[in-house]
Amino acid sequence: MPQKIIKIPKTSNIHNFKSQIPALVLYKGSLEAAAKNGTIIFYHGFASTKEAGDKELNSLMKEGYLVVAVDNVDHGERKATDFDSKYSERVGNFDDEFTKAVFNTADEVSDIIDYVISDLAPKAEKFATCGISMGGYITFRSILCDKRISVAIPILGSPTWKSSDPVIQQFSPHNFASFFSPCKILSLNGGADESVPPHNTREFHKTLDQIYGQTKENQGQRGENKSSVKYIEIENAPHFMSEEDWNYLWSKVLDWFIKHLLKGE
Repeated sequence: MPQKIIKIPKTSNIHNFKSQIPALVLYKGSLEAAAKNGTIIFYHGFASTKEAGDKELNSLMKEGYLVVAVDNVDHGERKATDFDSKYSERVGNFDDEFTKAVFNTADEVSDIIDYVISDLAPKAEKFATCGISMGGYITFRSILCDKRISVAIPILGSPTWKSSDPVIQQFSPHNFASFFSPCKILSLNGGADESVPPHNTREFHKTLDQIYGQTKENQGQRGENKSSVKYIEIENAPHFMSEEDWNYLWSKVLDWFIKHLLKGE
């Protein structure tokens, strides 16, 4: 099954990061057929790389999707030379630097989508984002960055940021709940996660449920919510959960993509 490393050009360099986005592309069969099923842009966790999570990436590829796994800002092929000191919790600037990296990585999503259409699969029309932990934070923000994202699955992430920089903090996704519709969103969190406590995501979905329930395209014939947004909390699961819990979580990810990306329901 084909896979290749690519460098996606950025249309702007306003954040003073390298002008290319390193990404891993995976698909089976032809690019065109995979893109017709849907393109999934995948974001990894903190201190990881685009090659991590190969089990999950390969499962998405085997389902027939075009998968584009990205190195987050300051990670992988563009890892910051001062990474350890920059993200040191001892210095006390971890939340600020983490949030900046989330913000800047999410802002690249339009460049990635444009590249897929221009260089990989010109007929690509269906786009989704998905990410784990730090990648979950990025996924929430990505929905606001490009309306071409029709499906999103943030895993073990949060829509609520913690930055002392008011310029960055104002862009915390939880402040923009009304702009998430009509994206089909499935959020999954661990009930006993101390790294990313589930409370903020749980409360955010209560707001989304109200917003989506008031939107005509998300209502059935009798006005009921068509489950365009869903929150799943794995009971008693920590951030690094058991294999059994993770397999259950991932089965829900695959089901959501089949229903909303592949079938377009």
